[in-house]
Amino acid sequence: MKILSIIPDIGPGGLTGAVLNRMSLLAEAGNEAAVFLYQFMPNFDLEIDEQKQSGRLRPNVKIYNPYDYFDKLFHPDPAIGRRTSILRTSM
Repeated sequence: MKILSIIPDIGPGGLTGAVLNRMSLLAEAGNEAAVFLYQFMPNFDLEIDEQKQSGRLRPNVKIYNPYDYFDKLFHPDPAIGRRTSILRTSM
């Protein structure tokens, strides 16, 4: 079963901890669990990695953030972004 939770960001609050714990347990039970974070997080990848390393978030829980998505989509560095490589192959 696909399950999605939506929260503003990954912070120290109780709601965040409850959502991450719930999604980790659901993913461990075989569900396709994801969390959508809708606030801008300047260190998105670093914060997600820290949550996974600390055990607060299981590695198989997918995390989505629209700001991170578009940053990578339109980033000029092909090692980070995808747009440059897409433009090169279509020319």
